[in-house]
Amino acid sequence: MIITVFRSYLGVFFNVSYPRYCYLLQEKWSEGIRYIRKITGFNILFLGFVTTLLFLLYIVGIDYFNIETSLKEGLSLSKYLCFLPIIIALNIPYYQTLLYFHKTKTLVNFSLFGAMAMFVLGTLLTWKFHLEGTIVSIYIVEMFITLAM
Repeated sequence: MIITVFRSYLGVFFNVSYPRYCYLLQEKWSEGIRYIRKITGFNILFLGFVTTLLFLLYIVGIDYFNIETSLKEGLSLSKYLCFLPIIIALNIPYYQTLLYFHKTKTLVNFSLFGAMAMFVLGTLLTWKFHLEGTIVSIYIVEMFITLAM
């Protein structure tokens, strides 16, 4: 659920910032770059604050509630997914820039490669390390996509 909330936020962020970013790039390239850096920096700071707060609330608050051990174990693993939106937020400026330059084929290739890598890594790491392997594979694929873009 946490990831869904962050993905919705990032989707709104993308839809709101993209038209202005394109306009500024068209008018004056340096203004567009300055704009995307400013809003991405704010976004990363905001997401970093919220995810750190969620992580700390989990650590401090988990023992406050009387919940089943299996649910507690699931929550313990899911707290590590809190930082994933920060990596996803780093993808947005690159994604927007590729769209601006009409590089949809490149975006499709990144998406296909990411899906295949997630399938392979997810299968192998989950088989070997269980749910921890799944979390690691998600981070690896998202980091690769960010660095490749």
